[in-house]
Amino acid sequence: MILIREYTIRLMFALGILMGVQIPSFIEQYSQRLEAHYLEANENFSGFQETADHYFDGDTKALIQWHRKSDDPVFSDEADTVEALDQRLAELTEQHSKLQTHLAGQLFQIIIHRNRSLLQETTQGYQATIPLTTNAILCGLISAVLISLLTELLLWPIAYAVSLLFPKAHYQR
Repeated sequence: MILIREYTIRLMFALGILMGVQIPSFIEQYSQRLEAHYLEANENFSGFQETADHYFDGDTKALIQWHRKSDDPVFSDEADTVEALDQRLAELTEQHSKLQTHLAGQLFQIIIHRNRSLLQETTQGYQATIPLTTNAILCGLISAVLISLLTELLLWPIAYAVSLLFPKAHYQR
């Protein structure tokens, strides 16, 4: 039983390393996708921003209200589109700025304040790597230790129960 427990813990340690080194790579791929969406939204909104800069001192909310109050139904209906683009750009800008921090802060932002569709897109397109960067090695070791400790805590009661059911006298040669 001790041998099985030891190998299980070693296996979980190895799996922890392999999973942990993926964290910085996943964060990088998520950040790259966020950057791409941010740049695209910024490009799509740039014409409206130029109009807001020219006529409304850069106030996009005033531009949206101007659209909404227009007597032209095409122009007034366009207000919803402009507002949706403005909100998307604001959300992506906020997320982009929050990811401009250290690794632990980036991980926290992705876990707590993630963009669900972007997270799903990143997960579906994720390419596993084995990077040998300081952050990857550190994440790998931390996750390996945590997973090993968790495995040890889960196996300990089982090993104890087995030792009660089958005293060591039965295992002597």
